[in-house]
Amino acid sequence: MKTDQLRQILSFAADGITIIAILILPLVGFFYKKKSVIGFRINQGMNYLLKSAIIAISLLIVYRLSSGIYIFILLISKGDATPIYWEPGYALHHLLSYFVSIAIGVVLFWYCSLFIWNFSLSKYFSIWRYSSFANNNTPKLIIDEAIYGTNAPNPLDVTYKVRQMITNETLKIKFTNQLAGDPARYVVKDVRLVFRFEGTEPIPIALKEHDEIEIFGPDNYKIIPGQHSQTDNDLARKLLEDR
Repeated sequence: MKTDQLRQILSFAADGITIIAILILPLVGFFYKKKSVIGFRINQGMNYLLKSAIIAISLLIVYRLSSGIYIFILLISKGDATPIYWEPGYALHHLLSYFVSIAIGVVLFWYCSLFIWNFSLSKYFSIWRYSSFANNNTPKLIIDEAIYGTNAPNPLDVTYKVRQMITNETLKIKFTNQLAGDPARYVVKDVRLVFRFEGTEPIPIALKEHDEIEIFGPDNYKIIPGQHSQTDNDLARKLLEDR
């Protein structure tokens, strides 16, 4: 009897530890974005799985919408939506309906997938967290320079685009080709970012492609290394001095 009770207690303890690990570790990864922390990897994996599932669901929804578009175009082109799939003498009407509905469906699915995959709850949470406690005296965030691909033959000046991403004097941005294009194919791009808050000295930062930076206040910024990252802020300061 005692053995059974001990086994039951150990079973409950194991279940409790498992539940805590499943709940706590992803939360740790959500708040503490450091790749060496196992919680970050678990959170990232769960995030990818969830996004993949949502994309699969969106595919089914887009398929249904495309079917409706196909029937609608068929109805307009020949005045009748039956039979739906094919009928002799109306091949052109069916082909037109197929191509238009497929084209619209592919575009819808593409943009839905991009939005879902790039959506970041932590981005909006971070902005809310820091802006909620900000007061009216928060100094203005100024982006002096943002260059994507400083090691490319034709580097891209993305200063204006980065400025547009400032929200409540905070900034969270990931430097990828989606920002403004690819200035050098098959090359890991270097990034130069110079920012400051009103009344303070410029802060130069050197980043790599896929690096992410969060700026919340004077002397309050965080770099999240990407897959090619090797930040070198001394190099950035040298580049600033050489300008």
